[in-house]
Formats: sequence, C-alpha cells, structure tokens
Amino acid sequence: MEGQRPRFGSLAQGFHFGLVILALDQAALGGHRYAALSRVTPTGGHAVVASSARVLGLRSGVTIGVSPVSRSACMSAKKKPAKAKRSSRARGPRCGLCGKSTKLTKTECCGNWVCDDEHKYIMFSYARNSCRRNHRRYTLCAYHHVEGHPGDWKDCPKCRKSFETEMYVWYGTNQYNFEKLPNPPEYEPTHCADCGQVIRLGEDGHSEQGENYWCQKCSARRMRDGQ
Repeated sequence: MEGQRPRFGSLAQGFHFGLVILALDQAALGGHRYAALSRVTPTGGHAVVASSARVLGLRSGVTIGVSPVSRSACMSAKKKPAKAKRSSRARGPRCGLCGKSTKLTKTECCGNWVCDDEHKYIMFSYARNSCRRNHRRYTLCAYHHVEGHPGDWKDCPKCRKSFETEMYVWYGTNQYNFEKLPNPPEYEPTHCADCGQVIRLGEDGHSEQGENYWCQKCSARRMRDGQ
C-alpha cells in the first residue's frame, strides 16, 4: 500500500471495522507505538478513517502505513471467545489480617486464621511486623480472653473500664482486629501538655505523668532538662 493514497469511505457503504495495531518505526515516533482505526472492505482492502496525523497527534511530515486486514480475519477475531479469568486467590485458609496463605495458625482468643510469625519480632523493638503478636497485644479481643472476662468483648463492661476512652476505641477498632468495635464512643483528642500538639495515644510516641501527656519532641526536651 506504500505510495497509494488512502481511500475514505462512508458508514452507508456497509464497511466492517477493524482495529489495526501498528508497530511503527519507534525511533521516528519517539519510542511509542500507535494505533489506527481502518475500515475493512469486502474485497479485503482497507481505507483509513481519518487523517493519521490528526487522530494520532503526530508531527507533520511523519508518514504511516496501515497493514491490510482481510474480512475473514476481522470477523473471526470478533467471534473469538473471551478467555475465562482465573481466580488469583488460592484455595484454603488465609490470614485474616494480611491475606497470606502460608505458615498459619489460629488465634487462641477468637480462633481466626493468622500468620504464625511471632518469631520475627525482636524484643524491645516495638515493631509491628507480626500479625499474631499485633492481634495478641493490641486488641480488646485478646485482652478480653487473657483476662478471662465472660461474654463477648464487644459489649464487656470490664474491658470498657480497663482503659481510657481513646485507648479503648483504638484497641477495638485498629487494623489488628478481625472484628471491630461497633458504635465506638466519642472522645476528646489528647494534646501535649507543653506544645499543644495532638497525640494519637495508640500510634504516636509520647510520655505521660499523672493526667499529663507530652509528645515525643517535648518528652526528649524534658529529659535533657532533667524534668
């Protein structure tokens, strides 16, 4: 087709449509691949639908060739059945916190599947890299079980009285829970006693004395000053 002037047809002529993907000279086109929409005629020829430079947004002076597509090839491509998508999830139990499916165990408090990974935790690092430890140490579910409280942890009055409201809500709603506390109570945010910065007690480093809390920065300054 090189050197031939592209023919333009109309929809009334009943031409079939096919999408022709062109692997063009990547050096000339800036390293990109482009596509052109062509009409496939009953005789197996083609006609470009619109100006290539306008449709593809190319620089003027760049020429494009369109490979001819037969009518039978176009029709067979349309009738090709779609492949069924394979499920990416493997069968079997998964950790209810991270979704992994290997080296699992069940929690003692609620019997949910969780990663058997507590050996990864380094003592006194306070890292939260173990699904099993995170649930055991940072949830009302585990606390309720360890303390031997009766009934369900979600409406246990003993659990409610064991923590200040902010920490009670955090223990019951953080990402280490399999179930979260329904309708958690509202609370006023905690502020640093010196600079006034909001302290998220379950997430941010801080120090406390009596009813006062200090953010990590003010805590370090107080230690330097011997306070």
